[in-house]
Amino acid sequence: MVRIKNRYILFELLYPPSDCMASEDIIFQHRNPNKTKSVINPKTIIYELRKQIKLYLGEQGLGKANMTLQMKYFNNVTSVGILKCSAEYYKTVVLGLSMIQNFNNDKEKIIVNVVKLSGTINKLQDHSIKRNKELIKRIQFQTQTNNNLGYYLEQKQSEQLSQFLSEENKQIHVADEPVEME
Repeated sequence: MVRIKNRYILFELLYPPSDCMASEDIIFQHRNPNKTKSVINPKTIIYELRKQIKLYLGEQGLGKANMTLQMKYFNNVTSVGILKCSAEYYKTVVLGLSMIQNFNNDKEKIIVNVVKLSGTINKLQDHSIKRNKELIKRIQFQTQTNNNLGYYLEQKQSEQLSQFLSEENKQIHVADEPVEME
């Protein structure tokens, strides 16, 4: 008897801002765990995925991809999920995931980012843990960099202000009387 081979797909939901701010880091620009709505659950993800596969590949594509399609894990807080599908039709599922733009005809846009594809769920979990540790390191580095940068900018601004007052503006007018600065 032939064993049915499956593939596991690790994906995340990203929320692009309506107006991209240049000040925000690209790492954190699309991640907003507070935006994940309670409407988004495993059933709605599978429903939208099937709808997109049917729209782009028709009934036959949906039938092939739907044989072993199953949501193994989805966390509403982190917006990360794992899908199980047939090894033969995993490309169809990845196509359907990447075509999802919103859930339940909501006006808010969503990007489904396929992070990794694996033959076992354990390897996906290991990769997810490793990826989260790297993200935490990036957050810590950015926080330290921003704190140092803020301190540096404050020092520069105070130096420029004192230089401006000492060189160009020797007098400050208070109540129409010039006062000399030392």
